[in-house]
Amino acid sequence: KKEDLAYSLLHNAFAMVAEVSERALAHTEKKELLITGGVAASKALREMLQKMCDERKCKLFVPPFAACLDNGLLPAWLGIVEYKAGNRMKVRETAVDQRQRSDSINVNWL
Repeated sequence: KKEDLAYSLLHNAFAMVAEVSERALAHTEKKELLITGGVAASKALREMLQKMCDERKCKLFVPPFAACLDNGLLPAWLGIVEYKAGNRMKVRETAVDQRQRSDSINVNWL
């Protein structure tokens, strides 16, 4: 059935997110995990990540459901934070790079 296939794909993707999150926690030796955005609204993902965090004795942070929606707020807020940190970019210099690794981004606003 199509719904069974969709369910299996969804849970497989969530299992991959949980595995990558667990590896990141192990690699960084952190004890806290934060999920945000639209995916954080998923009860199934929250449960998987909570189980993984319980096993690793880590704390999972999830915003209230109403804040876990895909919208323009997150990129707009990041723009404000970057601007306040003195980071500037011309529109013609901007581009989406889906292969860009988050560890290659210079973060000077923490």
